[in-house]
Amino acid sequence: MMAVGRLLRRVPSSLHGDPRVGEAFERLKFLAHQDELDDGEALPLQSGGLDPRVIPARPGAARRRIDLRQRGDGIVADLPDPNKDSPGSLLVSVQTINGVMVVGEDDPVRPEEDRDAFWKTSIPPSWAEDWGLDDFGAWVTFRVKSVIQRMRWIPPGSFRMGSPEGEAERFEDEGPQHAVTLSRGFWLFDTACSQALWRVVMGKNSSRFQNDERCPAENVPWNDVQKFLKRINRLLPGLSLDLPTEAQWEYACRAGTAAPFSFGETITSDQVNYDGSRSYRDGPKGRFRQRTVPVGSLPPNPWGLHEMHGNVWEWCADGWRDYIGEAVTDPRGPETDDAGRVLRDGSWIGDARYVRAAIRLRSPPDGRLVGIGFRCVSSPASRDGGAEPAAPAWPRLAERRGAQGTAGAAVLKMESGGRCPLPMAPAVRIVTDQEEVRLERLTRPSWADAVGRDRFGLWADFAVPPLRGGDPVVQRLRWIAPGRFLMGSPEDEAERSNNEGPQHEVTLSRGFWLFDTACSQALWHAVMGENPSRFRDDGRCPVEQVNWTDVQGFLKRINRHLSGLSLELPTEAQWEYACRAGAVSPFSFGETVTPDQVNYDGNHPYRDGPRGRYRRRTAPVGSLPPNPWGLHEMHGNVWEWCAGGWRDYTIGAVIDPHEAEVAGAGCILRGGSWIDVARSVRAAVRSRYHSDGRSFDIGFRCASGSV
Repeated sequence: MMAVGRLLRRVPSSLHGDPRVGEAFERLKFLAHQDELDDGEALPLQSGGLDPRVIPARPGAARRRIDLRQRGDGIVADLPDPNKDSPGSLLVSVQTINGVMVVGEDDPVRPEEDRDAFWKTSIPPSWAEDWGLDDFGAWVTFRVKSVIQRMRWIPPGSFRMGSPEGEAERFEDEGPQHAVTLSRGFWLFDTACSQALWRVVMGKNSSRFQNDERCPAENVPWNDVQKFLKRINRLLPGLSLDLPTEAQWEYACRAGTAAPFSFGETITSDQVNYDGSRSYRDGPKGRFRQRTVPVGSLPPNPWGLHEMHGNVWEWCADGWRDYIGEAVTDPRGPETDDAGRVLRDGSWIGDARYVRAAIRLRSPPDGRLVGIGFRCVSSPASRDGGAEPAAPAWPRLAERRGAQGTAGAAVLKMESGGRCPLPMAPAVRIVTDQEEVRLERLTRPSWADAVGRDRFGLWADFAVPPLRGGDPVVQRLRWIAPGRFLMGSPEDEAERSNNEGPQHEVTLSRGFWLFDTACSQALWHAVMGENPSRFRDDGRCPVEQVNWTDVQGFLKRINRHLSGLSLELPTEAQWEYACRAGAVSPFSFGETVTPDQVNYDGNHPYRDGPRGRYRRRTAPVGSLPPNPWGLHEMHGNVWEWCAGGWRDYTIGAVIDPHEAEVAGAGCILRGGSWIDVARSVRAAVRSRYHSDGRSFDIGFRCASGSV
């Protein structure tokens, strides 16, 4: 081997970079330096062309899982062991047979290489036909039959709503001007809804000016728009269109400007469709078209939105709100049946003062006029709707792909204690003979009050101030890296149920955040203002007696409060993957459990395990030992609701399984509870219950794909 080493030192560097021979040289180098590799040292690769799959495994070697941990500025390989405290912070777990890993820098994904990287989740929503970036920002289109509609991404932000007292020709109801913060971004039609789109959805056209279907749909009352929204959302699941709130509408209309119009201090008929014979202040007189014009035919505002001034008044979602001088976040007017609905924008029939950005009117929801239309909004904050474009400040933490090799790398034999440098690069690629993982560095998400690393891996905290005052409630989430695992129980697992099989391989291709505990009563009370639990003497205990539908209300409220977090229930596959934390035994703690580890009926142990304490109630969240990934009470304490409907297991491998909820089919529960025997708190145990079912042993924890 010494001769091989001398030979490699004499090889010109240009040959190492030659794809025809570079890998052969690297393979020779690997063989020449077996002694150093066996001692746990990493070997630099000059060409970076080594594919771990070409290195033979030892005879009889089986596939195994290796934990990769960050320690200082290096990566340390570690054999998983739930009974020891491993040094360093968990980065990701990978699978291997030959034990060879290549680590190197990776280039950021370019849009032309990975078009789906446009999306924050890298998964295009099912309703999206096309998407991209232009001078105005992110856009996406959807299609209903032959009609295509474009939407623009409106990022979250703050603005001054209403008009200042010195604005010419203003109305009193436009003030006092006040600061408004919109905590969530949203998609907005770049034009008013056209007659063509209205017709393909509703099957008719009730507009007055029907000679050109490119013109906006008008003569439509607010109530009819609700029917349109219901129909189009049924046609395009996940799109979840709605009307914009009044605050969203004015924010988008102003597009960062503070003048009376997004075009400046005045306007012309070449910019806006209004009665040009009645100009604003000393602006020029112009054309009065006396009808609507085709949507998108006039110049856009700075955010790419057409006809936000004039053409047709546009309905908003909320009812009339009297302004006050105080700053507000995500304001929404009353929505009672008798509340007048807000109209914004002005129309073709009004003079220039009526098409200013601050102008407001209201009308009964059954009001119908030839100057009234609408445009729609889609918010990614809704549980099933929308999708957010990728934000550069929130890169993906990990992404799992098929093994392909990497460049600018080092090779390591992944025996326990093996160490190699962690490249100081925005993205790192780790390749084994079985798979490839791509890591990207993370800046603090906007929703997080604190982030950090410990021996379990990456964590993030957020705080929620209670509705009725008091100290904020802090909740910690753990980052769960993507990976593969065997879901369900093997046929020989003691006391198993048939619905736990057949055991099958599941790949979760995306990482996610997960509450490190079940939702506490304190957090529920801070968000919802009440506590339905039976054991309410300690706010640290998990909230229980909440049904699946109640949890959806909690998610909606907390997501409105925390911009970008987008909490939801974990899928059943995410739940079991996180519960097992790399273990293949019945429990993440091993072959059995004790009441010191899990809250269950200790009078009924698992197999030949020891008897123990029966608490007869819930225990405070986080009071029992965590699993290897830092998650508390994944076994016992309370059953936990999951997202999606029941899935009958099959033998074949699956990727990101998630069954849609089916009415009457029941919702999934995992984890077991304080009232159950030990067999019912195993990692593979599954149950289901109707969505309105409540019990003092049912709670939940939340997940989020947002980074």
